[in-house]
Amino acid sequence: TFPDGLASAGKTVFFRMQCYSCHTITIPGEKLPFRAKAIGPDLTGYSVLSKEYLAESIIKAHTIVAAPGYTVKDGRAAMGVHNHFLTVQELIDLVAFLRHGTKIEAK
Repeated sequence: TFPDGLASAGKTVFFRMQCYSCHTITIPGEKLPFRAKAIGPDLTGYSVLSKEYLAESIIKAHTIVAAPGYTVKDGRAAMGVHNHFLTVQELIDLVAFLRHGTKIEAK
């Protein structure tokens, strides 16, 4: 099974990778920077998805996206391949953040 990560470290990765530029997510007490385009699906509620699905979504574009109303183009999600920009630990922590990030309060 996919290992548990540290959600607070994953939040740091989320901001460093500027995932908010394509995705929104509700984080209590946190105001995300302006999102220019609604390119990717809203990640709020993704906490119900399996760790394995989330990890695979980050490192490999899916043909089916778990967001209601989100459509893929040419049989693939528009999300690029990000495994060249993340360490394994960063991926593990980012997945932890996506699963538990809405519970992390801003400092």
